[in-house]
Amino acid sequence: AHAFGAAFTGSVDSIADAAFDMIVANIQLGVLLRILPELWRIRRPRGHLVLSGILTEQTDALREEFTGEMFCLTSSESGDWGALLVGERPSSR
Repeated sequence: AHAFGAAFTGSVDSIADAAFDMIVANIQLGVLLRILPELWRIRRPRGHLVLSGILTEQTDALREEFTGEMFCLTSSESGDWGALLVGERPSSR
């Protein structure tokens, strides 16, 4: 266990019934696009994804793949690298 709770390192395929408050994926865009639905599935309600390891020029391509309630809450850039914090789309109430 870590100071922030349980941690998992490995393949999304090996996670059947677990759910996480925060998921960090620092991988190339092609891999990220393939596993994005599974990352969203294993996220707890109101949980977040931190998606990084992508080039800044690729962030729009990643956002285009968001479905349903996926929403970019904020993004950051450092040189050529980008990262997105993804959560549920804010309600329009």
